[in-house]
Amino acid sequence: MKTSIKRYAAVAADTFYFDAATGLLAGVTSAAEIQWQEVTTKVIFRDYKKVDGVQIPHTFEFEEPAFASFTIWLDSVKHSIKADAK
Repeated sequence: MKTSIKRYAAVAADTFYFDAATGLLAGVTSAAEIQWQEVTTKVIFRDYKKVDGVQIPHTFEFEEPAFASFTIWLDSVKHSIKADAK
């Protein structure tokens, strides 16, 4: 499944991709004009794990073909953690 959201800029759009079997967000591509150039970035969401009853992706793959690509892996995710009062 694919859905698009257009923003109020000359060249700006987000396209969201959802897994047809699970309904989970599989990725997003974003196009924007930066310094008079159209730049398209892609983020892929993988390795969903249930955390406190909510499916959370633990792998994020970022790609911007002209500049860089990298992956972020999460070891754990915690919700509602109170910050230490210091």
